[in-house]
Amino acid sequence: MNTRHDLSGRAFGDVDGTGYTASFVAYLDSATQQFRSLKQCSLERLDLGAGDNALDVGCGLGDDIRGLAGLVGLTGHVIGVDSSQALLAECRRRSADVPFPVRFVAADAHHLPFANNLFTACRADRVLQHLRNPVQALREMVRVVRPGGRVSVVDRDWSLVALDADDGKTTQFVLKRIADGIRNAWVGRSLHALFLEVGIEPVIEPVSIPLFDLNVADTLLDLVIVANNAVTEGGLDKAAVTSWLTELKDRDRTGRFSAALTLVIASGIRRL
Repeated sequence: MNTRHDLSGRAFGDVDGTGYTASFVAYLDSATQQFRSLKQCSLERLDLGAGDNALDVGCGLGDDIRGLAGLVGLTGHVIGVDSSQALLAECRRRSADVPFPVRFVAADAHHLPFANNLFTACRADRVLQHLRNPVQALREMVRVVRPGGRVSVVDRDWSLVALDADDGKTTQFVLKRIADGIRNAWVGRSLHALFLEVGIEPVIEPVSIPLFDLNVADTLLDLVIVANNAVTEGGLDKAAVTSWLTELKDRDRTGRFSAALTLVIASGIRRL
């Protein structure tokens, strides 16, 4: 299985379309809750109105599709694409009562099955970090948007994760290993250059997401799995990891747990 998080130790999400696991769905649902304000901001960047057509690349569980559908209304249309047939089936199930025109299509982000200049806007949320060729996928997003239409991308910079803990050495090791498990871990900071490469002058906005709950942070970062894998592989001492995890749990129990993630919103207008 080629997983979305294939190097860090978490094998939960199928990129190639055969299925997904319950932990991946839990991850997506948790991320939706934690990144809700960020998602709203990225949707607003598209400047959509009634009658517009929008494409969401890598639509996951379809939460953003339902938000987009509310913006374009009954006279518009929204399409979500994802490489996983199982995720698309979950999208359709969750969107069954949406009173607006929505459709879900299995597709590779590198080769979108749509005509040139078709959509008013196109977006991708935390997708480029996992792709073989992010700039090719971005070119495809630009291709299917009509001149004057908008392209928006939200993505992570995995090297910009903050975690408060007394053991700085273990913390740095675990956070680096988490970042090393992502195919394009620095894509957030690269969005400015990527947009320029495909001919769009972007507006860039870094956003910090604070986390004060260990369970939420662990769901989004795999702190426990990655730390334990590092012990198994000989990168960290078991006693040090046990002490580190105990400290994080104590901080959580006493309300002192603190972490933060950094994401970047990039958006711009296709001029030609």
